[in-house]
Amino acid sequence: RRGGPRVIDLHWRIPGVDAPPDDAWRILSEHTEPIQVGAEVVESLRPEGIALAAVLHAAFHGRAHGRSLRDLERALEVLDRDTWTEAAQLATRLNAAEAFAAGLRLVPAGELSAAALGLPEVCSPRRRLLASDQPEGSVGLLRITEPAPVRERLLRYALLPSRAHMRASSTLAARGRAGLVLAYLLRAGRRAVQLPAAIRAVRASRASTRPPR
Repeated sequence: RRGGPRVIDLHWRIPGVDAPPDDAWRILSEHTEPIQVGAEVVESLRPEGIALAAVLHAAFHGRAHGRSLRDLERALEVLDRDTWTEAAQLATRLNAAEAFAAGLRLVPAGELSAAALGLPEVCSPRRRLLASDQPEGSVGLLRITEPAPVRERLLRYALLPSRAHMRASSTLAARGRAGLVLAYLLRAGRRAVQLPAAIRAVRASRASTRPPR
């Protein structure tokens, strides 16, 4: 479109897939088929791979993203039971079973499918948070507070993202030095307003995984 930044979102892995990237690519490549796109023939995922992608996309965005939920509901309408069984098996091979279970349970029809497939309960705080009505900033806050060797880098990014990121995500930041400074200040203000709700969401995701006393 004319005007404004143009951002292309390139993925080197699928969120929710915890298998090593090379293994994930090899496994997913076993579940493709050729399709016609315009004048070209390209490789695309087979139905079980499409089902998996729809579920993991919904699991990543949670209940706040209506489009991914509609895509999931449509997939549940048109794909048969055998396809969903294959999708669940594929999720297990990709070490994505918990994300698959969390995403499928986001919609009523998926709840029924998850029960029929015997999918596990979702235990990790991260998966619970991603599949909830996550407030803005809550996922980043959880990542910062979890034990990790990259915590300092995550904290630095949360507080002060790179100038390239700011210019790509904000038209104000792309207007020069003054616009960049103002964009940083506005971002800090938004994060301060969002912080109480984010803290409550992170606490809830952790509390729901604690064993009873």
